[in-house]
Amino acid sequence: RYMEEIVESTLSLLSVKRDQSHLASQKILHPIYFLVLVDARAVWFKKWMHGYCSRTVVLRLLEKKYKSLVTAAVQQCVQYFELCETMKTDEIVGQSKHCGNKQKTFYYSGQELQYIYFIHSLCLLGRLLIYTHGRKLFPIKLRNRKDSVSLTDLLVLFIQLIYYSPSCPKMSSAAHLENYSPAGMVTEVLQILCDQKECAIECLSNKPVVEALLQPIHNLMKGTKAAPHCSEAALICIADILARIASIEEGLTLLLYGENMNSSEEKSSTGAHKIAQFLKKLLDEDISIFSGSEMLPMVKGAFISTCCQIYGTCEGLQVLIPYGLHESLANAWKKTNLVSERIPTPVEGSDSVSSVSQESQNIMAWEENLLDGLLNFAATPKGLLLLQRTGAISECVTFMFNRYAKKLQV
Repeated sequence: RYMEEIVESTLSLLSVKRDQSHLASQKILHPIYFLVLVDARAVWFKKWMHGYCSRTVVLRLLEKKYKSLVTAAVQQCVQYFELCETMKTDEIVGQSKHCGNKQKTFYYSGQELQYIYFIHSLCLLGRLLIYTHGRKLFPIKLRNRKDSVSLTDLLVLFIQLIYYSPSCPKMSSAAHLENYSPAGMVTEVLQILCDQKECAIECLSNKPVVEALLQPIHNLMKGTKAAPHCSEAALICIADILARIASIEEGLTLLLYGENMNSSEEKSSTGAHKIAQFLKKLLDEDISIFSGSEMLPMVKGAFISTCCQIYGTCEGLQVLIPYGLHESLANAWKKTNLVSERIPTPVEGSDSVSSVSQESQNIMAWEENLLDGLLNFAATPKGLLLLQRTGAISECVTFMFNRYAKKLQV
């Protein structure tokens, strides 16, 4: 009973109604703003939702009395997305950097405070969507909006936010692990949702969400002008989410055949076909986007991982065979292998030692990535035959044995 009183008192405090005409930059600050300043990632909500007893109380109270707290969080995400559409990228980056700044700060501007509130709302909603009763709180009716925001609408909005940030946490240096960029935060939320099978099926294995993920790929294959907001880091985030969706049976089926397997929909328009077409263009260097970029091999590697999840199954391989990805991977590996053999041996004491060493490491990592992609064809009998035809099966076996000897994942 004491726990319920604490939970209800807290939710009541945070749900204090505020006049939407007041901005955070004005003198009136509501309780939620003080909380987000000390807990931007909504750790308090994560801990409350961890235990069954407290989670049951929280979800019941949110449904019956304090749904306005969820509504306010959704409102923040919608407002931030609308702001993103009109703001410049450097302004967004500036806010995210300030949010992650560990140095002592004596004040926050109204705009910065709203950004922290958005991050808090994003984390809160991400945790809420993991649970069935949390998802049942949707759709949400917002003020000044004709249509309600459904669960799918919210996830599509999350995905679109990825395009408005140039960096993700895993792409950042160790000195910037506390990255509060929209892309990084959204990717983290979507990864957590993907890790819960039931949640992934309900939230992510549907046509609108997959189409939102595939939209930048579709745009990039049309030309760079069609994708003004898409960065290499955003593509890596998207590839990661697509790979996680493909690892689920329902998600793989959706990528291979679309929502209706018996429909007359053009087969080449399904997700798996678009991903394979994009990867083939990247491997064959038939696309000018990001040419010369240091992150291009990482983009290729991310989409190789996505395709591995698809052609690692008999059904997936059957769909992707026409694209000859095994040949493209083998050709890319042969080119990379030739380049690695031509790298000069660094001479001790030379200024070029570090640069040569770094270049060698990058090429070696890319070569291993390609071999790993080829090795994944061996997951099926037909794939093993295709791998044998590439002439790289001996190198793949050697690569596999070396990883096994080092006790690494094979």
